[in-house]
Amino acid sequence: VNVLDTLSPIIATQPLTVYLDANGLASITANDLDNGTADNCQIAGIDVDSTTFDVTELGPNNVWFTAIDVNNNTDSVIEVVTVLDTIAPTVANCPTNITVSTAVNSCDAIVNWTLPTASDNGQLDSLVSNFANGSTFPLGTTTVTYVAYDQSMNTDTCSFTITVIDSIAPIIANAPVNIAVSNDAGQCGAVVNWALPTATDNCQLDSLVGSYVSGTVFPVGTTTVSYIAYDPEMNTDTVSFTVTVNDTELPIIDCLPDTTLCEEVFTYSIPSTSDNCGIASVIRTRGLASGSVFPVGSTVVTHVVTDIHGNVDSCSFTVTRDAFPTVALAGSDYNVCQDTVTLAGNTATVGTGVWSTNTTGVTLTDPSDPNTNAILQRGANELIWTISNGVCAPSNDTITITYDREPTISDAGPDQIICDDRFTVMEANTPSVGIGVWSVITGIANPDDLNDPRATVTGLGDGQNSLLWTISNGTCRPSLDTVMVKGANNPLLTTTGDTTIYEDDGAQLYVTSDIPATNYQWDPLFSLDNGSIRTPFAKPTENTLYTVRVTTEDACFSEASIQVTVLKGLVIPGVFTPNGDGRNDTWEIKNLDQFDSYSIIVYDGFGSEVFKSTNYLPWDGTYQGRDLSVGSYYYLIDYQNKGDNKIKSGVVSILR
Repeated sequence: VNVLDTLSPIIATQPLTVYLDANGLASITANDLDNGTADNCQIAGIDVDSTTFDVTELGPNNVWFTAIDVNNNTDSVIEVVTVLDTIAPTVANCPTNITVSTAVNSCDAIVNWTLPTASDNGQLDSLVSNFANGSTFPLGTTTVTYVAYDQSMNTDTCSFTITVIDSIAPIIANAPVNIAVSNDAGQCGAVVNWALPTATDNCQLDSLVGSYVSGTVFPVGTTTVSYIAYDPEMNTDTVSFTVTVNDTELPIIDCLPDTTLCEEVFTYSIPSTSDNCGIASVIRTRGLASGSVFPVGSTVVTHVVTDIHGNVDSCSFTVTRDAFPTVALAGSDYNVCQDTVTLAGNTATVGTGVWSTNTTGVTLTDPSDPNTNAILQRGANELIWTISNGVCAPSNDTITITYDREPTISDAGPDQIICDDRFTVMEANTPSVGIGVWSVITGIANPDDLNDPRATVTGLGDGQNSLLWTISNGTCRPSLDTVMVKGANNPLLTTTGDTTIYEDDGAQLYVTSDIPATNYQWDPLFSLDNGSIRTPFAKPTENTLYTVRVTTEDACFSEASIQVTVLKGLVIPGVFTPNGDGRNDTWEIKNLDQFDSYSIIVYDGFGSEVFKSTNYLPWDGTYQGRDLSVGSYYYLIDYQNKGDNKIKSGVVSILR
């Protein structure tokens, strides 16, 4: 049997993209397009009708793909081969950066350069630039760019810069000529004005700057004024002129006014001077120097001032010296009891003497008589003997004559009794006339200030001490008063001491004194049978502190206290109901906390111990964590307080 193969191969292809090489060509094989072509028997071969492509075939191209099997069965399909060009053209001979200067009277420049060339692996489309050769360029730097394109819009670029600089300097015109003026009045300089120069530039003027502004105050002397013109490229032009200010103003000198003095040595200040510029020197040309001994009579002093520019002025003053007056002597201060006295001033040999007073009401018979009579006022009378001569300082001497008054009547204050302490403060009167002083007549006493009516007296002796308060005033008879200060003691007390009682028992209180007492005063009174005796009986219902004050016949007293502690009876419930309802669930014994120690034991009906405590917390009716049965239980409470021991027993019932 002959079996014939009549089935064509099954073609499987894939689209393909290829790229032109540097020579502008691209090639393929059938295997590049094959994507698994198969046959029922066996493929003998595959082939394509085009294997080479150039720049004219850019884009998609239809290619026949043919397959033949071993039995010569064939089949063909068209597949797309896309040809692409990704190689950029090349720009060559790109110009280097160019720098040129502006032309005179121009702010830009025309620039030429050699054009670059371009080539491509395929076909060059164009070579373009943002500026044409021979264009006009402004100041600054401009970038010129060339771009080469091929048909696939692949590009190559070259750039260079063209820098236009301004090297032409600006020009200043109308520069002022040199200026000379005199100083302004009172000034070491002058305000100077001038017409401003002008400036131009080939491109753009940046600024015209002067070292001084027209209308500026210029100092005496010569100053150079400069103007500089700048363009933005810092090209400059400069002009200068001078301003000369001459000092033609005289200095000012101000001498002292004519002076009359008394001292031999006269010290004066150099005359004050001023000048619009400055003082060079001040020279005395006549008279005596400051600090010299001037003779009695008149002396003319002249000074000449010269300023720093040689201008000169002068002034003079006269010094007249008077003689010192005789030194005044009025005598020594003294006290008198009469109202009329004869004064004793010394006689003036140079100058004239006169009596005066600062005390209102004093009468002088003849003030110009050194031995005149004076009628005085009570108290201090101040009289002044003054000898004067010309402008010399007068010589004064003062005498105080005191016309005394009777002193204030002395009151040494009330007699005193001092308890325990041996010091006190006195209570004498303060004198309105005279001075008080303390002295000790009998006993022992040490006043801290003998002249203080409220002096503190220490070191007082036991018993009676007598002090004298004396008020004296000048020559008048002193006033005297005596005060007695007794040194006594507070009593020393002994009491029953603190005690503890049971409620309703009561306690006997007592106090004894080492000094006989005249009064007893207990507090509080409400729980005492008598608060005014030495031995009251107390029956408090709660803890009470009793205080007693014991007073002696000298009114000295002491206080003592007795603490009575009251113990209340125990409150022991006879029944409790530990059923958890929140009411009467525990056996609460009250007033245990007031005892020093205690123990509580509870027994059941068989004599077994079911509860014991020495630090009681309310019992909840359990034993070893289990509720006890309803019934009666026997308790025994042993409690102690300050050595006193008591026992209380009874029955407590548990109900539920």
